[in-house]
Amino acid sequence: MSLTKRILELIKDVLSPYVYLGLGLILVMAVGGCASRVKEIRENNVRQYQKILAERTQKFIHPNQKLRLQNCIELALQNNLKGQASEIQARIKKLERKVAFGNFFPTLEINTNYTAWERQPKQRVGPGEYHPMHDKEISEFVVQAQMPIFIPSTWYLYSLYTRGAEIGDLILDYTRRMISYQVSAMYYQCLILQEMSEAMESQVIAGDALEREVASYEEEGLVHGWQAKQAQTHALAIHLTLNRTKRAFRQAKADLLSTMGLSPMSDLTLVREVSLDAPKGALEELILQALLENPQLHIADRTVEIQHDKAKIALSNFLPHLIGFASFTGTSNSFVLDKSYWMGGLAGVLTVFNGFANVNEYKAARERKKEAMVQREELCLTIMLQVIKAHLNLQDVQEELMLAQKKFEVVSGRLNEIKAKMGRGYYQAFRKTPGHCRIG
Repeated sequence: MSLTKRILELIKDVLSPYVYLGLGLILVMAVGGCASRVKEIRENNVRQYQKILAERTQKFIHPNQKLRLQNCIELALQNNLKGQASEIQARIKKLERKVAFGNFFPTLEINTNYTAWERQPKQRVGPGEYHPMHDKEISEFVVQAQMPIFIPSTWYLYSLYTRGAEIGDLILDYTRRMISYQVSAMYYQCLILQEMSEAMESQVIAGDALEREVASYEEEGLVHGWQAKQAQTHALAIHLTLNRTKRAFRQAKADLLSTMGLSPMSDLTLVREVSLDAPKGALEELILQALLENPQLHIADRTVEIQHDKAKIALSNFLPHLIGFASFTGTSNSFVLDKSYWMGGLAGVLTVFNGFANVNEYKAARERKKEAMVQREELCLTIMLQVIKAHLNLQDVQEELMLAQKKFEVVSGRLNEIKAKMGRGYYQAFRKTPGHCRIG
């Protein structure tokens, strides 16, 4: 072994641990830097999103502004993230249809190539005699064009993407409808909780007054201690119910703001409006209208047609495919007689046997079509059941509303009677009698 190799191996043995240690430190620093970078990106995105959300909320909701139901629906349709995603998907479906339409046009490609050899290639022509094969440096320029002549799957593929674009529009319409329904439900839920909170506040005032009055009776020895505690418990229960109602009201407003695409941390004031009109007509008419107008069924119809087109595409795999092509080639090779030339032709492909893959694919496409038809029928039954359930719930609510109106009339009459008696001093005289004091 030479002295030089000996010295190199010695240096390698001495420096190898330090080299590995240095590589390890570099790796640790790189991983740590990546982790800190990821955390920094997340923090920047959070701050930016909070700023954007706050600016958007201030843009659409002003202080002391009262929103009606139509205002809430318009804001939700404009800012709801699901609605925006549906709009993007609809545009993507339209672009995919345009891509499929491009298959009917010829394709044109331009290729260029430059090749250089270290030595000019030569071939042997005799003992000690060599001649160059081509230039040492060669550049080529090729223009190729192809045109589909007979490819049936192209037509079915375009029809498939056309149905996909229609589904994108239907999904967008369905999403906007669901956003409107969701906002309407949340809007009236907020109004209900607001009225409940106001009613509970009056009950809290009455409960506190009763608690103070019973406490004064306890001091005078007119009631027992457990009766005073009962009044305190009753007042506390009303306070807790009011607190729960206010929290539910705050949660409902946060849900409404989130659906509108605004900050759930902000506040809003709603205008009290009358309820929506119930749909008219018999149950059979409502079911027929739902089956004719529901966007989900229109989407299911397009899905069945898409599966039918896929079956046609699978069937077209048994047919030959014909493509016409032409190309122009130019080269800088001085050894070539014609430095530029045209070439054209016709290419055809016919699949004779591929392990019955095309046969099985056609069978699978037919089964997928049957599956789509079954799913559409199941969706029809589901929508019919939903209409029946909604119609029955509407009848229950109407009966409960009628009963509530009757109770309101009874309570209003009782209240008017009590006010009339208090005006005559009946209850003042009754309350001065200790034996008639009673806690319910």
